[in-house]
Amino acid sequence: MLRRLAIVAVLLVILLAVALRAHHDVRTSPTPTHRAIPQSNGDQVVSVPPALPPPWAPLQASEPTLWKLASAGDRPAAERLFVETLQCLKARRANDFFKGKTYETWAAGNQAYLQAMDSAKRERTMEGVKANIALGNAYERLCGNTDAILADGRFYPIALAAARLGDDDATACILSGFYDPPKMTPSQAAAFDSEAMELGRRALARGHWNTVLALETVYAAMGVEGQTGPVSHVNPADYLRVLNLQWRGTPRGTPESSALAKQIEAVEAEVTPAQKFAAERWADEIYAKSFSASGPVTNADTGGCDW
Repeated sequence: MLRRLAIVAVLLVILLAVALRAHHDVRTSPTPTHRAIPQSNGDQVVSVPPALPPPWAPLQASEPTLWKLASAGDRPAAERLFVETLQCLKARRANDFFKGKTYETWAAGNQAYLQAMDSAKRERTMEGVKANIALGNAYERLCGNTDAILADGRFYPIALAAARLGDDDATACILSGFYDPPKMTPSQAAAFDSEAMELGRRALARGHWNTVLALETVYAAMGVEGQTGPVSHVNPADYLRVLNLQWRGTPRGTPESSALAKQIEAVEAEVTPAQKFAAERWADEIYAKSFSASGPVTNADTGGCDW
């Protein structure tokens, strides 16, 4: 599938897609313990909630308090823990990828790669590189000694807690499956999948483009880097539906629109005429009902979990 095959080529863009989003805070506490997938009806109420830690304190110190508050239904704490954990995952990946390179060094060695892009995508990529090099350089200060938080799929229960409280970006990250999944029994995996898809339907109803992009990895034959995430429902008819929806939010006459039209044409060859018609009708209805006021898709290269 063209989109999935193209993901390897644009993995750098996915990695380098965004600037720091430091609109949350942080705090201090002891070494974190293992985080199980939180149950909807199992959260404990904290009668006297602890104070939020200062912004962008080391995640190792702030995670226990943020998790305690998030488990008790504190949306700001849940969103902040999700954002800062995601930033630390991205920082570690950026640190490993750039290996101490400056932006100037990277740009000098990647001129052919940059010049092959249209101007808008090249600008996004260059800004993303600068931001992610800065993020990688800050890794030790913000994210050092966090292997127990960042490993074993613990990002997913953190994202799930935020998604349950209304953070649609967290929902998109759960669906896109960029990171290693947690260890789950078959029944836990089924419950996680069911809830994630329900959260995805809620985000679609709210006109959330990142969820559309994330659902493409759910329905495609191959997910990120050729792998499927913890939520996977490979189905060309459903894949065609979300591609059609994305196309309706992509400005006409752009390279992105042309590439997406070719991708849709390739997927249409895998479905029946009835499925093709149903996908177009579904996209028209959902776009008119939920997305017409959402503006255009701003950066399809993110895959839904790198804004």
